[in-house]
Amino acid sequence: MKIFKRVLALVIITLMLLVPAVTSNALSAGEIALTISASVDGKTPQKVVMNFSLEKFAMDGGVKDDEPFAKETLTIDTSKNVSIEYKFKADEVAAGDIRYEFKMVSCSDEKVIIDNKIFAVTLGAEMAKTDDSAENAEEIYEYDDPAYANGIALKTTFKAVTSLTATVKPAKDAVIEKVYDGTDKATILAKDYVLSGVREGHDVRLTATNAVYNSANVKEAATVKATGLALAGKDAAKYNLETESIEFVGKITPRPITVTADNIVMPQGSAEPELTYKTSEEIIEGNTVIGALTRISGSEIGDYAILRGTLSFGDNYLITFQEGKFTISNFALCDKVDTDSFIKISGYFDPQLTLTVKKLLVTDATYKTMQENIRNGKVLGAYSVSLGTDSLDGDITVSFPVDVAFEGKQIYIYQLFSSGAVTSYKTAAVSGYVSLKTNEISDFMIVLESDGSEKPKTPVWKVILTIVLVILGVLVGLAVLLGLWFFGMIFFNKTEELKTIIKKIKRLFKK
Repeated sequence: MKIFKRVLALVIITLMLLVPAVTSNALSAGEIALTISASVDGKTPQKVVMNFSLEKFAMDGGVKDDEPFAKETLTIDTSKNVSIEYKFKADEVAAGDIRYEFKMVSCSDEKVIIDNKIFAVTLGAEMAKTDDSAENAEEIYEYDDPAYANGIALKTTFKAVTSLTATVKPAKDAVIEKVYDGTDKATILAKDYVLSGVREGHDVRLTATNAVYNSANVKEAATVKATGLALAGKDAAKYNLETESIEFVGKITPRPITVTADNIVMPQGSAEPELTYKTSEEIIEGNTVIGALTRISGSEIGDYAILRGTLSFGDNYLITFQEGKFTISNFALCDKVDTDSFIKISGYFDPQLTLTVKKLLVTDATYKTMQENIRNGKVLGAYSVSLGTDSLDGDITVSFPVDVAFEGKQIYIYQLFSSGAVTSYKTAAVSGYVSLKTNEISDFMIVLESDGSEKPKTPVWKVILTIVLVILGVLVGLAVLLGLWFFGMIFFNKTEELKTIIKKIKRLFKK
């Protein structure tokens, strides 16, 4: 009977600290297993059915909460020898210390005295260590409880699998794509890959130190290899990444570029000029110009379209082409001079055109419009120039005569366009002329830039007027003073002295 009670006590103590057995002792990554074993005199337990309560408390600075945040009832049949483990997730412990308390609440053997003795164990955050070593690495912590008075010895073992495993692979149908930029650099986005094995709520993301295409060119680019893979985020240290590189399908698309052909005017019978163009951006180094523009053939006077022809920048570019206009004209290289103003024009234009020059007056609206745009300076002349046509195909040089005294000095030419805009050109007088190139013949104003060295001369009439005004001012001043003096003599009863002075003045004038 005594032996039976001791064995039964052993069973009770053991099962109070344990939960039902699991089907496998294998731990998943990120789990902790708690195993508690007991031994006493090597006796075999008898068949006893017991009910236990299991309560789980959060700990704050070593003090448990008043109420458990988890509670359950366990029913144990001790007729079998069982290996019992209690498993829980590592991050439960990482959130803070947790205390597990076990109580026996009933027993099928009426001889067993239930005294609600509490068997408890507290797990701290230090039990959930992280480890960047091999997958499923285990860290084991053991300690022995002191033997109880009845000879029962308890041994507690913590076994923690502290390293989770994450895997990465390309997302379904993922293609790393970019527009050609002359480099093999690639950018991997979150949508391009799938990161598996990361628990819900964990902050883990993928980083790569280098991601490159197998080629920087459109035709050859087919794959992207990302190397130096690593995990980042608040929970990254809890995981091992199984690979350091990954390969994606890659694609580089041609870079769009706009090519605009320049309009060209060619006098009939002249040598065929080179067809030129402008691009919307510079060609990236390493690409070459292939082929050239062409035009609709013809030699008669008229307009012909300028076409792309064989022009190409290689497979790395997708060209959008804007046609130009090639004009064959009856123009000739001409010089025309106005005999009155000596203004001349030079360039390619119709020899039949007549040069007309009209001098603008200060009262003219166009004169005032251009003068309003002058900051400072002296107007040397203003003219309305015409060739008898509204516009010109190409630039024409317009030259204006200036005094040789202005040779080498800075001069502005203001032009009033048909649109109403006024534009200025800064130039210098050379050989008695100042010139500018323009594609519109209109109104012009020639202005000498003021440098502050020349002071305007004062007209003679202004000098004479100034002298007369000064003399009058002096006379008026003397008269006022004399009047005040006479008034003072009378006011202070100096009439006799005043009469004497007047007599002396009269005698002076008589002499």
